[in-house]
Amino acid sequence: MATIKLRNVAALEGRKTFDAVKIGEWPDRSAINIPVSVVSGRRAGPVVLVMAGIHGDEVNGAEAIRRLTLEVLNPETLRGTVIGLPVVNIPSYIVNARANTLEENVGSNDASRLLSSAQPTGSLSERIACFVRDEAVPLAEYIIDLHASMKGSTNYPRAIVAGEGAKVSPELRAKIDRLEKSCGFEYIFKPRAMSWKGMYFAPSHLFEEKLGKAKIVLETGHAPEIGGADVLVQGITNILIELDMIDGEITRMGPSQLMERLVAVRANGGGIWHPKYGLKHAAKEGELLGHVRGLADEVVEEVRAPVSGIAIKVATQGAVATGQRLFVFGVPY
Repeated sequence: MATIKLRNVAALEGRKTFDAVKIGEWPDRSAINIPVSVVSGRRAGPVVLVMAGIHGDEVNGAEAIRRLTLEVLNPETLRGTVIGLPVVNIPSYIVNARANTLEENVGSNDASRLLSSAQPTGSLSERIACFVRDEAVPLAEYIIDLHASMKGSTNYPRAIVAGEGAKVSPELRAKIDRLEKSCGFEYIFKPRAMSWKGMYFAPSHLFEEKLGKAKIVLETGHAPEIGGADVLVQGITNILIELDMIDGEITRMGPSQLMERLVAVRANGGGIWHPKYGLKHAAKEGELLGHVRGLADEVVEEVRAPVSGIAIKVATQGAVATGQRLFVFGVPY
């Protein structure tokens, strides 16, 4: 196999390489480095990019890549190469925040959302996004993107793949289908449309359509804890088994269920949130999910399910304001 080169990092065949790429400088001129870990097998096979921490407080993905590279992968038996970016957004990781709070304008520097528009001469967040998009992604055939829920909420394990709205070739669709069917996650979001009432977030097909790469998101747990790292490691391991990069049997969490929509339930008034249910609750449309109560125990709002679906994200914080996300329901096919 050829040497994998990612800027100044050269990963030789049959080795584990741990290094860093300088992405910029702090005001004192100390380096801002993005860590890179590469496991190169002695035998030919696919190149898989596993990245985490594009939201810096989502730490369980970094822990998952640490365990994967140190404890799971062996270059003597690995077929192909696994490139790990355990902390993509290193400035936001340092300040334990979703985005780089040391950068202005804080409202528009979510590195994940900048991937399609980032400029190499732009903000630090843009330059980080450009490094991923223009230097790391082109090296790989498959992309595994690790996430957790942001502070104040938690996720049940779910995978996300491009749905019917993605304009991709049959060959690329076949690769995406392999990721979907092998990850072993119980719930897989595969949108049927580009928008819907109560939409949690709009489907994005940058990797599939613009970059021509098969991508899957694996997500569980919540920031800033490392809970769920074992689930992420198992999902990655399942995919590597499917791609014939390592030996083993795929371990599934349960029967896979495709979800066509993710629908957010938000508070309309402020107060203390008293939920009736938690993760995996199967709600019926119109069902009472809980109450928002004022400090004098007055009922500010009865919160009801807008759709029938499975609770895959729930709020963990007690005090909520108008617009606060309380639940996200996955609507099965």
